Amino acid sequence: MTGKLCSRWSEEWFLKFNEEKCKVMHVGRNNPGYSYRLGTTELVTTQEEKDLGIFITNNLKPTLQVSKAAAKANSMSMVVLVGLIRKTFICMDGEMFLTLY
Repeated sequence: MTGKLCSRWSEEWFLKFNEEKCKVMHVGRNNPGYSYRLGTTELVTTQEEKDLGIFITNNLKPTLQVSKAAAKANSMSMVVLVGLIRKTFICMDGEMFLTLY
């Protein structure tokens, strides 16, 4: 669907696009990467986008999603670990905490 068709459709159904939030992602190696307009606004080209909590990249590989999920899991495990250390060892000084951590 072209930008003109989208604009016409949105006007016909009284559902306006927020042109400032719209972006275009060129998918595939042989994609010529044309520029697109929606109404009077030229759409920004993006390499990656997050939608419904999932990261999508222009090569459609899950690498970014996996690395973000792993980083989040690792940070959560550190929070849990620190919490367990504090719960288990009630009377401890800073040096003991650093040794356990």
